[in-house]
Amino acid sequence: MKPKNIFLVSLLALGASLVSCADKNEYHQNITYQSGDFVVGKSVMVFGNDAQSTSLSIKAQSTPSVVSNSDWITISAVEQESANIYSCTVSAASNPSYTDRTGTITVTAAGQSETINVTQTGNPTVLIVSAPTDNLSAEAGTFSITYGATGDVTVTTPSWVKQESSRSYDESVLNFSYYANNTGELRTGEIVIALADNESVSQTVALTQAYVERQATESRTAVEIASSIYSGVNIGNTLEATGGETAWGAPKINTDYIHGIKEAGFNAVRIPVAWSDNMSADNVIDASWMARVREVVDYCLAEDLYVVLNDHWDSGWLENDIPNGYKEEKAARLEAMWTQISEQFADCDQRLMFAGLNEPNAENSTHAATLTQYEQVFIDAVRATGGNNLDRVLVVQGPSTNIDSSVNFWNLPTDAVADRLMVEVHYYDPWQFTGLEADASWGKVWWFWGADNHVEGSDRNATWGEESYVDAQMGKMYTKFASKNIPVILGEYAAFTSRSGLTDEEKEMNLKSRAYWNEYVSMTAKNNGCVPFYWECSGDIFNRNNGSITNQQLLDGIMAGSAAGTYPF
Repeated sequence: MKPKNIFLVSLLALGASLVSCADKNEYHQNITYQSGDFVVGKSVMVFGNDAQSTSLSIKAQSTPSVVSNSDWITISAVEQESANIYSCTVSAASNPSYTDRTGTITVTAAGQSETINVTQTGNPTVLIVSAPTDNLSAEAGTFSITYGATGDVTVTTPSWVKQESSRSYDESVLNFSYYANNTGELRTGEIVIALADNESVSQTVALTQAYVERQATESRTAVEIASSIYSGVNIGNTLEATGGETAWGAPKINTDYIHGIKEAGFNAVRIPVAWSDNMSADNVIDASWMARVREVVDYCLAEDLYVVLNDHWDSGWLENDIPNGYKEEKAARLEAMWTQISEQFADCDQRLMFAGLNEPNAENSTHAATLTQYEQVFIDAVRATGGNNLDRVLVVQGPSTNIDSSVNFWNLPTDAVADRLMVEVHYYDPWQFTGLEADASWGKVWWFWGADNHVEGSDRNATWGEESYVDAQMGKMYTKFASKNIPVILGEYAAFTSRSGLTDEEKEMNLKSRAYWNEYVSMTAKNNGCVPFYWECSGDIFNRNNGSITNQQLLDGIMAGSAAGTYPF
């Protein structure tokens, strides 16, 4: 955002000193609505080295007098613009010196007076008149900075501070809001106000913010937490991207995007993360990477979102190796990883859950037994770090996160704490509808899904995997796990592939089918004790830069299903 200059500079190169009618009228209108019988439109004026002029508006019950104490400051005759609104032009002569000079203007009316401090610089400048000096509150809040400048300015802020649009008549005031500090330590940052045409001319306001003192939180079972999650969404293809947060095309996660998630109706996020790719050979996680993940988690907790933090594919360092059997060096790296993560987040409350892996490659009972061994290492590492990790809810993944494999040949690891485990599976059936991008030798792409969405005579209607199949698959998870008070996280699900080459009628039915698939899966998952987390990549539902909605029809489908579903526990 680019604030207006605190004075209205006319065409200096031509020596003009006129204020445009549009700006002048707007200025008078702004002051009209300020409370009080006596209001002076500016509290500070800053002029550059050249001769310059600015308009001053005044609200008063009688004609005000405006005088200066310096011969280089001249004031035109006061004119009445409308009832109780007056104006004059304040001009500064050219400053022959390279040093700053100061003066004052006194405005008096009906026994009341206000003083305007005037500065003229020998060089382009930005001045800070007032700014916070004490620690900001640990909770969310607001503050203002009053500044002066010899031109338009740019304003940069730390990620946890947001500049608000201002309706103040005094354009030298910048308003900001800031998020609660859940980092567990004092937070610092800087606001830089710089001249737009010369950013080397700037002033920096240093900020510090106290942190929220975390208390030991009341223990909550997996069922209690699952029951509290209305609907979840993934921050996909971002922190798990090999090569860094933006390597797969998503912008950096910001607070506007996280706020957009909350505003859209979700109350939980799954954050896929690549950890091993950011670890040294001796199993130490990069400190800057750990800090960035912590920052994102804090964004989410500040919005009161539940968070599932995992180790995602991570270049397949462990998940792809599971068919090769249990290896001590892999187990040591997994233990070191989750020890460091758990220590970093031990003070976070029970809204944060850890998920050991993502989609572990396990295709038979032998592979599944190896998977259980690694998952036991994960659980034991987390519990050993203490704090809120002693009874934090942990999520373990079924073989390949496949429903049938999870039900048929996998055994859960053990946990010393009762009722604190969830199971995770993923769902993308039938792939011909949800994800296949081009016809394959084994089948065509399906455009239409759901009993009421078939197009008569088309060979693009789904022939399996529709409503009854969803019912059956989710029912298996209820019978095996949810009915025994072991909630399930549907960690990923989506019908996300856009289709091309369709007629308008076909496209309408295809988009309707897609929204309906997500609605039906969301509803049926919840009905069977599975917490839904939609797999969202940048732009699928949200504009990641500002949190706005990019696909309302899809979002409506997810929310309709989430509203219709009821957990059985």
